[in-house]
Amino acid sequence: MKRLIVLFIVVCGGLSGCAPRLAPVQAVTSVTIDTLFTGKASIRALEVGSSDLWFGADNGRLGRIHLATRDVTLRQIDTLTSELRSIALTRDAVFVLNVGSPATLFRVSLQDGKADCVYREDGASVFYDSMVFRDDTYGVAIGDPVGGCLSVIQTTDGGRHWTKTPCTTLPPIAAGEAAFASSNSCVSVKGQQVWMASGGQKARVFHSADVGKTWSVADTPIRQGETMTGIFSLAFADAQTGMIVGGNYDKPDDNVANKAITHDGGKTWQLVSGGQGPGYISCIQVVPGSKGKGWVTVGATGIHRSDDAGQTWHLLSSVSDLYTVRFASPTVAYAAGRGKVVRLTFR
Repeated sequence: MKRLIVLFIVVCGGLSGCAPRLAPVQAVTSVTIDTLFTGKASIRALEVGSSDLWFGADNGRLGRIHLATRDVTLRQIDTLTSELRSIALTRDAVFVLNVGSPATLFRVSLQDGKADCVYREDGASVFYDSMVFRDDTYGVAIGDPVGGCLSVIQTTDGGRHWTKTPCTTLPPIAAGEAAFASSNSCVSVKGQQVWMASGGQKARVFHSADVGKTWSVADTPIRQGETMTGIFSLAFADAQTGMIVGGNYDKPDDNVANKAITHDGGKTWQLVSGGQGPGYISCIQVVPGSKGKGWVTVGATGIHRSDDAGQTWHLLSSVSDLYTVRFASPTVAYAAGRGKVVRLTFR
């Protein structure tokens, strides 16, 4: 019997039709860029709705682009000279958050357009970087350290009320460690899992497995040790697979130690494609339906894409003034940056 089994394996290994061949992954090698908005605005926060594109801008302005007609409206939500670098969307409302003090978080009703300030925080060190909603009830926003830990505010009632997490619950922050408000993407939520990214003297990933009740922190190999180094953006394909990116803002062409991947939910991180692909990266997003294989970045060296989980990258465009990107489908994404909002179609 053993001889028959061995013989079968050898013979089968030599037959081309014995086992199905897996089709190679088709890499996307081109992108079409269609401009939807140009104007005097710095845009680092972008969200895609079912019929509208929403963005936060400087001077306290909330932007809306109706995708069918391309009509654009800019509305000043915050009368203070503020930068709305965080934005999130639920079924009932769009939320925008100012970075500096006072940190003002507005809930704008999608029914009647009424804007209510649902959270405010004052203080010399107050600076909020990123916000995301998991669903129509739970949302989280993170900011720079106050009182020895990252600032974390959470809502469980659809954004009508927000509560700040005490530092006794969070891991202590290191000297010179903070977060970056580069693209509204240094916090991510999947199910019960929440991840936050830091930079500066340390580049670490903070993780909660119970929707912000308890926290742990993991070191990463991303470039760190200077004020403008570290993790500028993170994204997760699922509860286990995620990527962190960034590098050195002051050395935009440096593409060493600026991209890393996890396969264990953020406990450990491994560098990928050192010396290859994009330099400084402002934002990364996973391609929907790619099961963690497809990723797109925008930053100082252009628009890059990987279809093999970050091992290799294709430069799709040298456009270098885009700060943030969000997918609407596997082939269409929207990006924004210095005075523009564009649609990206991948082929």
